[in-house]
Amino acid sequence: MSENVFHVFTECRRLAGIFSVLTHVFSLFGVIFTAPVFICGVGFKKTEKAKCQLLNFLIGEAKMSIYLTRRDRLQGGPTLDAVTLWKCNVKAGLRLEFHFHRITGNIDVFEQQWAHEELLCRVTGGELRFASFLTYFIECNLFIYLLYNCVFVFELNVNKVLFKNQNKKIKKSSSSSSSSSSSSSSPSSE
Repeated sequence: MSENVFHVFTECRRLAGIFSVLTHVFSLFGVIFTAPVFICGVGFKKTEKAKCQLLNFLIGEAKMSIYLTRRDRLQGGPTLDAVTLWKCNVKAGLRLEFHFHRITGNIDVFEQQWAHEELLCRVTGGELRFASFLTYFIECNLFIYLLYNCVFVFELNVNKVLFKNQNKKIKKSSSSSSSSSSSSSSPSSE
């Protein structure tokens, strides 16, 4: 089977789990999940702004999870299933928004925009609580995955620093050799 963008994001067998979860979550919002909705996103309605934004956020995180798990599988690193990574990323996004709104004193805005009908999360006693379907994932695999990606990012940063240092040495040596060659070629004054 040849691999193309349709296979990677909609037709691959490994995506059955994430599509099942998205179908369930979309049903909580009263929206039918389909392939065209996954590809194009949820149409924006001004009267349902928060709901549309949340569903498009969930679709975006699902696409990112599919991409990352495929990339890791191809690179031979530790892999998570797309559902586990999706749940982790959704929670991280919600947590980030919650802390931003808490710091700026706009918890009510967070509740209107991100805790829409408490389908994904709710704020109780000033703390963020996630819906039950977001809390079940294998923490051990997630830890291995995150550790692997941190090592990968660390290696990228080390290589970047080494590359910069090597470029500085090359520039120094080329500038010193060009200045010495120019001084030896200049006529001496006697």
